[in-house]
Amino acid sequence: MEAGKHACLNCDTMLTGAYCSSCGQKADTHRITMKHLIEHELVHGIWHFDKGLLYTVRESFVRPGSMAIDYIRGKRVKYYNVFYLILIVLGLNLLLAKYFKEYYHIVDNSTHKGLVVDERTADVSYYVKLYLKFLLFLIIPLFALSGLASFRKLKLNFAEHMVIGSHLLLAGAMWYFFVIVGLYTSIEYGSVLFNSIVWAVGIMVMIQPIRLYYPAAKNEYTMRGFMLRMLQWYAIVAVLLFCCLLIVAGLTGKTHIKIG
Repeated sequence: MEAGKHACLNCDTMLTGAYCSSCGQKADTHRITMKHLIEHELVHGIWHFDKGLLYTVRESFVRPGSMAIDYIRGKRVKYYNVFYLILIVLGLNLLLAKYFKEYYHIVDNSTHKGLVVDERTADVSYYVKLYLKFLLFLIIPLFALSGLASFRKLKLNFAEHMVIGSHLLLAGAMWYFFVIVGLYTSIEYGSVLFNSIVWAVGIMVMIQPIRLYYPAAKNEYTMRGFMLRMLQWYAIVAVLLFCCLLIVAGLTGKTHIKIG
């Protein structure tokens, strides 16, 4: 071995620069000391985790479309993984709702667990609550299919439309956070302030697809063409969701599907 050269501690490849050409690990990786643990592993790790996460959260509110297109086009280092962030936000929402329910002694009055049916109705509420995260992630392919059918000029593949769909789900989860806070805090349920919060969140969620697709589509479509394709996108999503309800109805043999 030549003087001054050494092998990568991770994969044993000979190092020729600041990073290993095989696995990407830093060439100056060395034995962990207390100073290194505090200064690099803890402080550096926490700072970069927060920086990427908080930056992604901010961009999701401020310019979600540009962020999604940046990610699709390969500018990914500065963004936190959107799928991980969805799980974090959903988990935070669930924990917050659980905390407020316990704090205000709110009791779930549900008298059943499972698929409860009468002569005409199937109630899928329990399964929606039990598999909420799984069901929410299932809606991403529905968004992607709608985008693929509506915006063919963008030449994005299904996976890339899935990225846009994941940003839609992230936005919905983050905006719903404000509904949870409004619902379980001192804001009176049904008050003007609470209803204003719900309406504002609902409007933001509804226009989020426009905010996401416009940065990608503005150079390919006229404004009229873009709005027509957005209407098509909403229509396809509605049809796909209706088809899902028809599948449930077909499996249960009931003509009415109840959720909640």
